[in-house]
Parts: sequence; C-alpha cells; structure tokens
Amino acid sequence: MDQLTSGTAKRPVIICLSEAGFLLAQRLAKGIDADIHGHALRCPQAPHHFGKARAHIANLFSSGRPIIGICAAGILIRAVAPHLQHKSSDAPVLAIAESGRHVVPLIGGHHGAITLSRTVSELLAAELAMTTAGDVRWRISLDEPPTGWRLANAGAAARVMPQLLAGDGAFLDGEALPDLNDWFAHVPRGGAVTLTATRQQRTPTETQLVFCPQDILLGVGCARGAAADEV
Repeated sequence: MDQLTSGTAKRPVIICLSEAGFLLAQRLAKGIDADIHGHALRCPQAPHHFGKARAHIANLFSSGRPIIGICAAGILIRAVAPHLQHKSSDAPVLAIAESGRHVVPLIGGHHGAITLSRTVSELLAAELAMTTAGDVRWRISLDEPPTGWRLANAGAAARVMPQLLAGDGAFLDGEALPDLNDWFAHVPRGGAVTLTATRQQRTPTETQLVFCPQDILLGVGCARGAAADEV
C-alpha cells in the first residue's frame, strides 16, 4: 500500500527499487533525516512500501516532498513531468546511481536540490554532476543565498543572471557585504549588474539583486489566550 507518511511534509524521501538500492538508502539515511520508501516486492524490508513507482513518486512530488531516487533519472523525470509548476516552488528531485558513485540534481536546483545533492554526494563520496550554470561557473546559486540570508527581489534573478553568464560582471556593494564576500568570491567583477548585501530597505534597479541578512528578532507580548489574528 502506498504510504506518504503524513506529518513529515518537508522531509526527504529516498526511493529504492532493488535490494542494492535499499542497502544504499540505509547507508544514506544514517547521514540525513529522511524516510526510506521501497518497492513492496523488491524491497520488502523497507519501512515504507509502494506498489506503482511512477504514481507514488508523482504523489510525493505533488505533496512537496524532496525526492532522492536511487534509480534511473528517466523514471523520476517521467513521474514528475506532468506535475511541474515553477522552478521557485517545485520540490527538489535528485537521482543517485545504484552504485552510489554519481548524484544528479534534476528538479528544484535552486529550491534546495543543489544543497541536498551536495550533502548526499559528500556522505556517499560520490561525484556530483551539476548542470545549473551559476553552480558550474561560480559554485553558488544567486537565487539561493546561504542560510541566514534572503534575496529580497527573487523575481529579478532570472533577468540578472543572463547578464552575468554573458560575462558582463557584477559590482558588489552594501554595508553587510563583508559577510558575503566569501560567497561572492567566484563571481566575476564588473559593472553590468549590482549585487547588494544590506540590512537597509532598498528599491532595486532593473539590474540589481538585494541580499538581506535574517538576523533580527522581534518579540511581541500579548495576553494569555490571545487569538493569533489579534497578534
């Protein structure tokens, strides 16, 4: 019986279709907080089972679960293709060769798949095959800043990135820039676009990305039992 394991909405699911895949899933699960779902007939020892792989993967993807498939990339692609929405919201999907030697992020590269793929490849000592241009050239995804940072105008990334990829270069500014200097280390310098790191409110230009640190906490006092909408 297919199981989506309610209550673990953002927890990755490792899909295995063979005994070898299950053994690799066990090894991987020791290093990340993930559920193992195995084919009912081929992986009876898995804690969660499914019958039809394509339908199960599609259901997981539609529910927002990150998927780590120990299987051919084509199986995953055919399962999720009809359910793709937008790169900013699609759940991460990555494929791992049954040998454990190769990891390939397929979907949601800038929505967690790259970060998850790096973690998986390090745990397995596997080769990570990335195809997203920013990660290949600069080792970062400008629309997925480091933990503790937010891209204030994320919608502008698709407009700014092509200019950088064309070799135009970026001007870096902002009072919080020292905290992101290492992250920007491989981004070519120039003046075509501006990358700003700041705690101040900015109105970005057409060729500017504004990165804001998430380091301010706001405490709100209220009477006991106050309704959430009042607060």
